[in-house]
Amino acid sequence: MSSARRGLFLLTFCTIYLLLAPIAYDAASRWLLTTERNTKSDCWPDIYSTSLFSNHRHFLNGWFWAAVLFPLAERFEKILWRSFFADGDDELYGLHHAILNVEVPPKSMWMNMGYWEHAKTFPEACTSLLQKVLQTAGLLDEDGKPRIFQGSASIKLVDVGFGCGDQTLYLTRQLSRVDDRDRQRPLFDNYVGITINRHQAEFARQRLSENTAETETWTPNVRIFCADAANPTSWSSELRDVVSRPVSENESSKESTWLLALDTLYHFKPSRQPLFNYAYEHLHASIMAFDLILSDSASMIDRILLRLVCLLASTPFSNFKTHSEYRQMLITAGYSSDSIEMQDISEYVFSGIAGYIERREAELKRFGMGLGKLRQAGKVFGWWGRSGVSYGTWRYGIIATLQNKV
Repeated sequence: MSSARRGLFLLTFCTIYLLLAPIAYDAASRWLLTTERNTKSDCWPDIYSTSLFSNHRHFLNGWFWAAVLFPLAERFEKILWRSFFADGDDELYGLHHAILNVEVPPKSMWMNMGYWEHAKTFPEACTSLLQKVLQTAGLLDEDGKPRIFQGSASIKLVDVGFGCGDQTLYLTRQLSRVDDRDRQRPLFDNYVGITINRHQAEFARQRLSENTAETETWTPNVRIFCADAANPTSWSSELRDVVSRPVSENESSKESTWLLALDTLYHFKPSRQPLFNYAYEHLHASIMAFDLILSDSASMIDRILLRLVCLLASTPFSNFKTHSEYRQMLITAGYSSDSIEMQDISEYVFSGIAGYIERREAELKRFGMGLGKLRQAGKVFGWWGRSGVSYGTWRYGIIATLQNKV
């Protein structure tokens, strides 16, 4: 019943608005004409001296301005509805006060597309995606547990674009392995996080400092830097020293370095290539990443649409490479073609995140909240998902290339 009343009110408001628009325009024109005549100005044509609605241009001009001012009219209509016609329990004593009970800061601040094969919540999907990348790199087994490695080699992780620290906490505090001496130790002995966003870097540092009760399974050396990962030449001498320094002088010959880029490389300006080159030449690092790849079957129209998406997202169009072009970038950096593995997981990415955003929007709307611009992102993801898993224009893939074996 409430929705019917709402629809009837909206229809009535729009009808009156469209009828009054040319009348208001005509009245305003006549008032301006009178003012101009009093000052002996001829800037208004004689058309405005005609009787009401005697000229079709009044209708057209009135409706034109009605369309221009419709967003304001729409807001005014909502104010009228809420003030005079909405049910009382829709407002002050409804559910809108839920925002006062929202925990700030939230317990998790994950931000990636997620891997939605089995996940039901956003944090679960984001964690699953990270696990999928680690599994493809051979660091985790099928159950998401760290593999047992031969020897006691140290593993350094350089994590670019780590967000607000959720994956940092997961990588440094939730993953432990057993070495060949049956000792518990962290999967990564050294962690270096790099993000270009100063606010995210500060937030991540704060979260890491909130719980300092170190255990033998926590990564002992964790450093966070605010820097442009896409441009290694701009890094400070301290950052270059930290990413290049051996974990232990005694184990320098038994150390393996990994570069992790989780759903971030396609944002790098102007290209991923400088980072790939630096990873191979200076870090001697293997690479594991989750990235966006352009389908080999993308048409000219698809590419034009992609350019528009890139423009809105402030992402370089040149970053979108086909499967073969992406492989060539890694080969150019120095990696062997035989060591490069690329796995397409689009089936469990696009439709999953789009569906979750749609459900989340409906849940929040009930409490008077919304997702803002993320709602539009959800529609784009849904479009990509509906384009087809086998022949879609945009593909999400996991890339892993080995330089050093653990």
